Amino acid sequence: MATTPPKAARPKNDPIRQQLSDLLYLIGFEDAELDPLMDICLRAAKANIMTETNQSKMPKGLYHVCAYRAAGEYLRLKLDSGTLTAEQLDALRPELPEFNIKQIKEGEVSTTFAVGDSKDPLEVALTRLNALARWLGNYGAELIPAHRRMQW
Repeated sequence: MATTPPKAARPKNDPIRQQLSDLLYLIGFEDAELDPLMDICLRAAKANIMTETNQSKMPKGLYHVCAYRAAGEYLRLKLDSGTLTAEQLDALRPELPEFNIKQIKEGEVSTTFAVGDSKDPLEVALTRLNALARWLGNYGAELIPAHRRMQW
């Protein structure tokens, strides 16, 4: 089992880290603040954005983009590695109603609303979590060019 790095290695005054911690808490990962994976994902997101913008420091206008992208990477790694705990999965499991409207058809127009063919709450939660991880991981792509610097 991995141990957490010493507190000195975890800067508390980092606004991006605080945004990331708050975002993961709101999603349902209450203990993410103590997870070393969160810091790894944050460092990777910062390095990626600084490379994309050709800057040696993180642009302040992209702090929220960095937090969202790090959260997406965190979720993706948790899902792919299978390290989600039963408590985390239970917190993410939606309460599904007894009935679902899956499709509406009027004339030749048809609209399908079903997330999947399964009504298994765990499968629905994992599908939603995967979609959220993809969205967070790609967040802010249109904002990065505004902070890009020329490289000579």
